[in-house]
Amino acid sequence: MTSFLRRLRSAFALALCGLLILASLLESSAQKKRPLAPLTPAAPPTTQPVTAAAKARPRLVLLIVVDQFRYDYLERFNGLFAGGGIGRLMREGASWADANYDHAPTKTAPGHATIMTGTWPAEHGIIANNWFDRETGKKVKSVSDDATLLLGGREGEKGSTRA
Repeated sequence: MTSFLRRLRSAFALALCGLLILASLLESSAQKKRPLAPLTPAAPPTTQPVTAAAKARPRLVLLIVVDQFRYDYLERFNGLFAGGGIGRLMREGASWADANYDHAPTKTAPGHATIMTGTWPAEHGIIANNWFDRETGKKVKSVSDDATLLLGGREGEKGSTRA
């Protein structure tokens, strides 16, 4: 191969590497912060008195995320679901046919936190399933919370899953 062709090939490879680096930088900067979607306007205040039972009732959002579970499975296997379980959620809840949510990294804990908060891992703080906390010098599990008690755990047991 002549020196001209070698230089041309090297220049092409260098330009291609530069384009790939530029593309990855543009992609990562685009994912750092996105403007939040505008909130829907609040419902006008009601003039009816609120009952004590309604005041005591907690507001709850139940989100079910099943990795690798395609949206069409809900319709395809609808006849197999129990009426009071997933069948009820299908009748009374909401589901989305195109619910892909681009987030990084593709780990369970940061993905679910991203879906529930609408923010990126750098903002909501769940950066992986497990990570090393530089401030405490300890490994942290995404489901650990020393300020809580483990559901069904013994008195004084810290709120985390079993190792």
